[in-house]
Amino acid sequence: MRTRTSVNQIGQILTPVAEGLGFAILPRSGVNAFARRGDVSIVDLTFKHHHELWLTFRRGRDKFARIASVIAWIEKNVRALG
Repeated sequence: MRTRTSVNQIGQILTPVAEGLGFAILPRSGVNAFARRGDVSIVDLTFKHHHELWLTFRRGRDKFARIASVIAWIEKNVRALG
């Protein structure tokens, strides 16, 4: 029987992998933070893959003033990456 499941919390994603029940593609920081790090392996990809970065917030609402500096920092650093 083929069974599929999904987990959307990075701290839980590697638990089934550590039990030998599948694989996951995660940022290295997610693997390094996993409590059972010794039970999983990192395999480097032949070709590096990068995802687009999206900045989202609720439509029709003003951005919070306290987050404006964070947004500016993100935009500046993303531009610096080229």
